[in-house]
Amino acid sequence: MEKLKSDEILVSTKAIGVNPMDWKIRNGSMQKVFPPLHFPITPGLDVSGIVEKVGVDVTSIKVGDAVTSFVDSYNEPYSEKVITKEKWSSIFDRTNNSFVVAAAIPVTGLTAYEILFRVLKIEYDQRILIQGGASAVGIFTLQMAKLAVAHVSVTASSNHNKLLYDLGADKVFDYHNENFFQNVIKFDAVIDLVGGKTLERSYPLVKRGGVAVTTNGVPNMNAEKNTI
Repeated sequence: MEKLKSDEILVSTKAIGVNPMDWKIRNGSMQKVFPPLHFPITPGLDVSGIVEKVGVDVTSIKVGDAVTSFVDSYNEPYSEKVITKEKWSSIFDRTNNSFVVAAAIPVTGLTAYEILFRVLKIEYDQRILIQGGASAVGIFTLQMAKLAVAHVSVTASSNHNKLLYDLGADKVFDYHNENFFQNVIKFDAVIDLVGGKTLERSYPLVKRGGVAVTTNGVPNMNAEKNTI
């Protein structure tokens, strides 16, 4: 194993997360997003475990801490020991959370945070629509947006209604109903977590000057021009 850099920590793995980003990288659909991979590799992006060593400049994490971390540069979290960055790691309380739950947080939680606070720069009382609200990223995005005091609508199957309302959704639309957006007031931002036709149908739902964001590849600009 490589020597720790000054801003890195060594984690003894207790659990790893497996999410759609992993299979998208494996099948090559993320080549334009991630740097070239040098084979052979051990895949994965999410890990939780116990800190065994810390770099000389690490100040917020110490040996023995339980952490959850996004492993930058696809650096082998499917391993018994993982090197990761302090800045991508968070300490969690083992009395209230398991390593398995903690390992499910990094990619989904960071994705939600990036969308809301770095891309959209969400503001008080903005009207947000999340397409795919019951997905892992959708659930994080919903809760973070409500903490930012936004008005949040989501799309999902009707069997997820109770969960989404319990998490704070102001309105849940059943996407199986093709007419569910008739007469709806347009949104300041639409966050698409589904892609394809769902993304294309999102454009008309954005008010003039608003923003549509997707986690599913490059938007079809022809579809956007035809609908906005």
